[in-house]
Amino acid sequence: MTSHIQAKFIKSLSQKKHRELTKKFLVEGGKGVLELLISDFEIDFVYSTLEFKTKHAKILEKKNVKVQVVEASELAHLGSFEHNDSALAVAHQKETNINNIKKYGKSR
Repeated sequence: MTSHIQAKFIKSLSQKKHRELTKKFLVEGGKGVLELLISDFEIDFVYSTLEFKTKHAKILEKKNVKVQVVEASELAHLGSFEHNDSALAVAHQKETNINNIKKYGKSR
């Protein structure tokens, strides 16, 4: 069960100003969370169903991320997906390198 404070924090990430302030973002759904787990993003925590945790235990252990098992109904309540029956995660945004934006943002 998530605390009220944690639930409020997760819900706040649906707003751009909170994502910019905290430098974090929310990923919802099993497929999205799996893609996040194999990426090089730093992950704060994962909330998942027992089924998701069991099925993807090796990936979760390799990433060494905090996982809290919750019911599917709680996942749906925490995020913005109407039906999220597997996982959600909070990760850190990467720093933007202004030189890369200038380099790749030019018209050719």
